[in-house]
Amino acid sequence: MKARTILPVLVLFSASPGSADALHLSCEGSGNATDSDYVRTETRSSDGRTKQSSTLVDNLKSFSGEVKVEIVDGAGRAYLPRAFLPALTRGKDGWFDLKNLSETDKAVTAKIAVGMMNRPNLQIDRLTGSIAVDGSMGNFAGHCRPYDPATSKRAF
Repeated sequence: MKARTILPVLVLFSASPGSADALHLSCEGSGNATDSDYVRTETRSSDGRTKQSSTLVDNLKSFSGEVKVEIVDGAGRAYLPRAFLPALTRGKDGWFDLKNLSETDKAVTAKIAVGMMNRPNLQIDRLTGSIAVDGSMGNFAGHCRPYDPATSKRAF
């Protein structure tokens, strides 16, 4: 008799509604990120006086890394390489919410909420597995593979 009452409870807790719609992607690739530096200059006038100034210069630096994307029950988030992010941005343990998320049979598109003024565009082609992230801080392109966090084995 106890087995009959326990079995339905176990089935209830093992079911995960919406998990069929869950999407977990690991995307390896590379990109370019804007890196800002101050450049100090010093000039001398003909009368010997010195004038100093600082200028903020933006440079593009190349990087390689991994973007992770998780979409569960219509809500999503993305984990971006540190090189892609502004210095003071952390997210929630490195994860950033996806806004304006749209999923079709062919593509996933969204804006990654990195900051108030920084919302790079995310595009994933479901047919080829390619990913593109483009924003004011740089760009990233790569190839995604799905994984199941519940059954994925550790690399080491």
